[in-house]
Amino acid sequence: MSCLLLAASALLLWLNRPATYWTGAAAARFAAALITALYALLAPWPASELTTSQLLLQQLSLYAALPLLLSVAAATAFGYDWSRMIWGRVLLGWCVVFELCRRNDVLAACLQLEILAGLLITLLPLILNRRVIYSALLCSTGWLILMAGVWLQPARLSPLIILTTALLLIFINPAQRQQTTR
Repeated sequence: MSCLLLAASALLLWLNRPATYWTGAAAARFAAALITALYALLAPWPASELTTSQLLLQQLSLYAALPLLLSVAAATAFGYDWSRMIWGRVLLGWCVVFELCRRNDVLAACLQLEILAGLLITLLPLILNRRVIYSALLCSTGWLILMAGVWLQPARLSPLIILTTALLLIFINPAQRQQTTR
């Protein structure tokens, strides 16, 4: 599963690599993909000296990179084109939200809200364009299945499965496909 997450992250890194004109959304997607790629690289190693690094990158991926990708998806669906500086602040804001959730022991609820937000963001093209986009319906079905898994059987889903599924669903989101291609 870590190979699939690494491949999805590498593809997202490649599609959003620095260019002459590098938009803020592309920079945000690049940063989130870099975090998830680092986690995918360290995840298969046996637990030893890397345990702290693995846990840090896992939590950064779940509670900072994933919300950042969802924020980019929401902003681009509404047509906002923010600068790299603003997206850097958004990433820092998600890190603060993560720390507050960690200290208050509500990380499970935070992850459930992220998955719900992913579903709602996927439905935005259907709501905004007022027409049926079949890929959005397919993508929202994937978010519903992921949401059911996270809410009903949270112990059975590994962070790798959650991240890989969410990253792929964000990538096939019809609003994001238009923004990530060069």
